[in-house]
Amino acid sequence: MICGLIGTIHKLEPMRVELNVQGVIYGIALVCRQVRSCE
Repeated sequence: MICGLIGTIHKLEPMRVELNVQGVIYGIALVCRQVRSCE
């Protein structure tokens, strides 16, 4: 049971990292857009 749980978390980990990276890129893109519109 616990081994299965660890396996599931292990599979989800790369997905979570990918989402975090996408979130950071999205945040940077938003900031860049705001800065550009202010200029």
